Order: sequence, then structure tokens, then C-alpha cells
Amino acid sequence: PGFYADIDTGMSGPKVLLVAEMDALLQPTHKHSVGGNAHACGHHAQCAALLGVAYALQQPGALEGLCGSVRLMAVPSEELSSSNMPRRNQMVREGIIRFTQGKVEFMHRGFMDDVDIAMMVHTTTGKDHDFRCDGGCNGIMYKSIVFTPNSPKSNALQAATLAMNGINTLWATFADNPYASIWPRVDLSLKGRSEMTVSVSCKELDLQKKISQSIDRVLLGAAAATDTTLELQDNPGCGPLLHPKMLLDLVADVCADLVGSDRVKFSSSWNRGGADMGDISQVLPSIHLNACGGSCGVHSDNFYIADLDRACLNSAKAQLLTVQRLLENDAQKGKEIIADFATRGTPMAEYLAQRGAIAQIRKTKLTEEDGALSIVLKA
Repeated sequence: PGFYADIDTGMSGPKVLLVAEMDALLQPTHKHSVGGNAHACGHHAQCAALLGVAYALQQPGALEGLCGSVRLMAVPSEELSSSNMPRRNQMVREGIIRFTQGKVEFMHRGFMDDVDIAMMVHTTTGKDHDFRCDGGCNGIMYKSIVFTPNSPKSNALQAATLAMNGINTLWATFADNPYASIWPRVDLSLKGRSEMTVSVSCKELDLQKKISQSIDRVLLGAAAATDTTLELQDNPGCGPLLHPKMLLDLVADVCADLVGSDRVKFSSSWNRGGADMGDISQVLPSIHLNACGGSCGVHSDNFYIADLDRACLNSAKAQLLTVQRLLENDAQKGKEIIADFATRGTPMAEYLAQRGAIAQIRKTKLTEEDGALSIVLKA
């Protein structure tokens, strides 16, 4: 699933990408659940807003004074959780997909090769403001682990328990970094097989790699100590979300013009959650704006869209006005933002190669020579 459509002004200029996410969530107790799934994160409101943008841009005179084009993209698979990760990991193994989250997979398929600037408006809650935007958020990678016994005396659950203790101890070595966190979890222990998931959340990709390598050493030690085989599948997850200041300032002005500055809450605070809009932000100037209008807790079984105007119409208007500011006057503002970002961004091919290098399946190989035990992870 997923698709995109281009609306061209007929004049050369930048291409602005407007993104809407499509996921529902596994929420069987939600009153609007269908087959156990419900829109508990407001992605359906994003899609409704994108339809509004499409409708508005096709009205007579809507593109006058603008150059370049607009790409409207509906993307699946932003949500990654313990419930859907096994299936997606299997799809990676079968070669159906390269990455387990939608936006980086769309990047891999070339759907953003000609895009210059990206924007997404997420739905959120809040009564004292209509728009909110943070300075950015963490990147998150995931490690799927399986321990299996090598002999009747070895115990996979003991291996998982030892790994959990080691990872929790390891966490203390990164405690001075307020934006880094490690979350180990035993998902299943049945018939001598133990399955674990570890998520690594970080602001910097280099630190994320360092923590991941440290976790690998803990896992190897647990496997060696308990005479079990370790199978490890690393999943790159999503990159950190970085907001360029020039684009952030432009969108803040747009929102203030729409609803008044007192209804806009932009800050430099950092969110320790993750979103795969972060992958796009590594290679293109991007913004992940939030429009209020939801009620109760996001990702909860009682979340719903309480105010359609704030959640959907405001979102569509903010996207349309941002496109206008970026592409009017021969795209002066858009070109300035693109040129500024070019000094800091990572080329898309390079970024995809870095993320692809993480996505691999490895298995331990135990050897013993002259009484010395060697254990390595091999693809």
C-alpha cells in the first residue's frame, strides 16, 4: 500500500513533498476497532488533510504565482512495534522489503529522489494551542534476538535472563546522556527457545551504533556462558528527526498567521520518542509539525478526533500556506532553505547505504582451540 501523486505548476522549481501516514494500531479494546485495529494515532486525520490539500491545489488559480511542483504522498508502516516487527522482519528476509518502516522504504524505492523539501503534519492532543513543534526527536533501532539451546543441559531462558541483566547494567554506562535509552524485553520463552527485543533510542547515530555494538558483546557473552546459539537480526528503525531552523521559522510564521501566535507552541525541546520522518530529515530539509484536535492519549484505546477543524482543516491550511511561501516569488524561500541544508545534509544514497548496513541477520559460531573459546557473530 501507499502511493503518491504530483501536482505541477508548469514552471521549473523545487518539488515540495507533503506526507500523510496511513497506519492504524493494534488496539482491540478501542470502541472503533476493526479486526482489533483502530486509528489511535490520528493518521486517518492526516490522510483527510492531504485530500483537502489535493482538492485545494486543483481549484482554478490555486497555482498562480508558484513554481515547481508538489508531491502528495500517503505512506504506510510508520508504526513499528513488537506485534508487527516479526512479520516485517520476515518480509526483509524474503526480500519483499528492504526496510521495515515506510518512509525509508519509499526512499529506497526511489520515490523521493527528485524531492527537495518535505513536510508532514501529525495529529496530536492539546487545548491551549492549535499547532506544536519540537526541536526534533530521537532515532530508534531495534534488535531481534533468539537464543536456542545447543544441548539438553543448556537453557535459553537463562541466556535471555543473563542478557537482560547485562544490558541493564550496560545502560548505567550511558546514564550521563539524557537522550539515550535502552529497552530490553523478553517476548517469548517456549519449547527451549527464548526471543528478545531490544530498542536503542538516541539523538546521535554514532552513539546509537556504539551502544548497539556494546549490546552485541553482552549477547555474545550470554550465549557463550549458557551454551546457546544466538541469532540476531538488527533493524535500523528510524533516524533522528532534525528540524532546520530556516524551515522551522517559516512554518512557525505560517501557523501564527493562521491561528494567532498565542495558539502556536514551537520550542527547542527534544522528544525522546522516534518517527520515521527522521529518515527523510537526514537527507532533505524537513519538518514534522503537530496539529491539535485529538482527545485523550495518543496510542491509547480511547483516542479519537474531537475537533475536525483543528485536526484536519488547520493541517491542510498550514500545508497549503507553507507550499505557497516556499514556491512563490520564483521559490526564493524554498531555494534559500535548500541551499542552507545542503551544507549539512547526508546524500540519500549514502544514508541508505548506512542504514542498509545495519539491516542484517547474524548467528553465533562457537569454536574452541587449545582450550580457548572463540565466539563470533557471522552473517
